[in-house]
Amino acid sequence: MKDAIDEIDFLAFTIAFAPPERVIQAVHSQLSRWWKEGLEDLTHVESPMPLHSPKEHNPRSKRVALFELNSSPPAVLIEANLNDGYASLSHMVSKELDRFDFVSIRSRPVGTSEWPIEEFRFLGRGQRDTIRHVWSALDTSGWCFGNEGEVQPFEEPETYGKKAIRDRLTRAQIVRYLGRLGVDLNKVARNENCRLLASLREVRRSNENLR
Repeated sequence: MKDAIDEIDFLAFTIAFAPPERVIQAVHSQLSRWWKEGLEDLTHVESPMPLHSPKEHNPRSKRVALFELNSSPPAVLIEANLNDGYASLSHMVSKELDRFDFVSIRSRPVGTSEWPIEEFRFLGRGQRDTIRHVWSALDTSGWCFGNEGEVQPFEEPETYGKKAIRDRLTRAQIVRYLGRLGVDLNKVARNENCRLLASLREVRRSNENLR
């Protein structure tokens, strides 16, 4: 029987280990600067499932959902409808809240896509750059693996030397990593131990309105 998280083909999200009100404020502030045509708050009219947002390379209208996680320490899941999980947003919010830890994840396992990838970034602790970055991915030149920065206590670095590059970092590992940081990703995938904080959509004028 599959775990709930394995029912989702593509994951791309960030978890901010910071007070929810600080995260909401930082996200609103950043999006208000970027989304020039406006920001629509849909929090009270829809109930998106965490981790289930469809991902696109360049959606016409960007969407961001924030979920408070029942974890220790307090944490907020930041999810968007972009293939990279809206990495630029996560980056800017982590800079603003640089006293707190952030983990960004992309996971598209073998068998679910032509281009599988497993990746995590760890930021925060008063540092303005990524503390730790580990990835395993298939691209046009074949499988590649990389790890940069200091190994963190929650990692399993013994797997990084496996002969098969695709086995050096897996979704199951990432789930365990987050578990050691206090986040049960399977419960989040079942919409348990979490609640919607905000659902935001970029306002875009139609072509007719632009004429």
